[in-house]
Amino acid sequence: MQMNVALSYLTKDRVDLTKQTMIAAFEGHHDLWWIDGSETLAGQQALEETSFTRHHSGIRGGADAAIVFALTAMLGHPNEYTHVGLCENDVLLAPDWFEPTMRLFNEGTTAGLEVGAVSARAYDDRILIQGDGWAVMHNLGAGHVVFSRKAAELVLANYRTGWWHDNRAIFAQLSGIDIGRYACFRGNAQWTTVDWHFDAVLAQHGLASLALTPCAAEMIGQEPSLEEQGLSLVDREVEQLRNQGAFEIFVDRTRAIREGQWAPQTITPVHRTSMNAGASLIFPHQLADPVWTGDWRLKWSQGFGPFSWRAAGEASLKQGVFGPCVILVSGSDRPAKIKILDHGSGYDLDPEVPPAEHGITQLAVPGNVSYREIEITAGEGLVFYGIQCQEPQPVSNRKFDHSVLPPV
Repeated sequence: MQMNVALSYLTKDRVDLTKQTMIAAFEGHHDLWWIDGSETLAGQQALEETSFTRHHSGIRGGADAAIVFALTAMLGHPNEYTHVGLCENDVLLAPDWFEPTMRLFNEGTTAGLEVGAVSARAYDDRILIQGDGWAVMHNLGAGHVVFSRKAAELVLANYRTGWWHDNRAIFAQLSGIDIGRYACFRGNAQWTTVDWHFDAVLAQHGLASLALTPCAAEMIGQEPSLEEQGLSLVDREVEQLRNQGAFEIFVDRTRAIREGQWAPQTITPVHRTSMNAGASLIFPHQLADPVWTGDWRLKWSQGFGPFSWRAAGEASLKQGVFGPCVILVSGSDRPAKIKILDHGSGYDLDPEVPPAEHGITQLAVPGNVSYREIEITAGEGLVFYGIQCQEPQPVSNRKFDHSVLPPV
């Protein structure tokens, strides 16, 4: 297969790192895009004399907004890239990283896999199964990753923070291995950032994530250091994670998924408080056919969302809801006003919400077997994190991409 590759190089100030890492990012036969969120003039000018295929500046709103922008732009480009990737400016790639990394797509195919994502970078505790010169990974991260077009589209369609137990469940069902025995979160019950969600989503669709072992990248400028974070880059094949039996199970089950013959418990695009039941937690960017009015701005909530909406002035939201629900909100650095009106029952409440330092406030709206419009009127500074509903909600076929997000 002829590959047509684009790689987005993501920067935000830290010019010293950019100067060190950008040269290696150019290696290889691919289009290189510069996606910059710098707030300083030095950061904005760091690479302006360098020849990039595309340069987009002023991409603000945090790392997830930059990732979504990059994937949206590359997938929507007329070049119709077959593969799109991300590289952050604290990842120092080996000079010859490109060809060995991209060969993993073909090597995985030869081994019986369909590869959705590859990386030149790998951490020890993110390996699922060690192979020969590469490993099947349960997490690649967003620091360096190249997706097939199909995989990148799945990442965008399922873009949200994850839940660690879901990752453990998916990979246990696909390989028989419980990553909770050795991965960094162990047996915790906790939220994960979105880039921990990528590979689990790909796996449940029958796609594998592979990385070079030993890896062809270093991390620079880490504060705290990798050692202090308990992280170790793969500098050899990790023999204790070599498991031919588990690999054969993984090959068979991911193939069965692709052929429509088998399916694991699924991670749904909308978070459920348990794998197959429980309440639906719908983040603002996932709402079906919302009506936003007024001055809403994007707020990055990395570990929960990861996107929330902040009222920069008076603003409102109208949203259809089935059954009882809970509105999740907070103030910003001070208390904020909110009014909630149920247009079906007439139920309303208008409390003052504590500032964000006190955590997320949950405001319950009762309901029976009814589908009706809920209207939220937000005072300046109110942060809206989403809606939790006991009943599954109607869904929209609206595609998620960067255009869904409000301005910063």
